[in-house]
Amino acid sequence: PISTLTAEELQLRFQSICQFSMFVLCVTHYFTHLICLTNHSNVRVLSYSERYFFQTYESLTSLSWIPKNNWA
Repeated sequence: PISTLTAEELQLRFQSICQFSMFVLCVTHYFTHLICLTNHSNVRVLSYSERYFFQTYESLTSLSWIPKNNWA
């Protein structure tokens, strides 16, 4: 039960929840772009999935460095 957790344990649990929700947001964002990209070029989609999707969980939680507007 939560009442028996220490402050540190609560903080760690909260951080992992935040990380997981970031992970879900990033994957959702990624698939949204994949769906958009399939209309233009399947080769581009494959290159994006090879470069970005098969990364570790840690890198998926910090996807802000992926170019959002430069899809050409």
